[in-house]
Amino acid sequence: MAMLLPAAGMIFGLVTAILFSYRKPREYKETEMTHVDTNTDHIKKKNILFAVAGIVFALSAQLTTGSMIVGGLAGFIAFTFGGVI
Repeated sequence: MAMLLPAAGMIFGLVTAILFSYRKPREYKETEMTHVDTNTDHIKKKNILFAVAGIVFALSAQLTTGSMIVGGLAGFIAFTFGGVI
């Protein structure tokens, strides 16, 4: 009985959305922010090297210490100093 009012509110909101909000299709304006850029940048080999090294460093730190937090911190430090992020 305690959930009757919240359930009725959810049903009322669903009916309102179906009958009024979703009645007509939306029309979006094309802006500069929604324009798709076809020029793709290539990933630098340095970033791949430091990412792999960071993953290996994180895994070895985690297995050595037995702590997932230390492993994650080690990987984050390696990514940061390597310039990946």
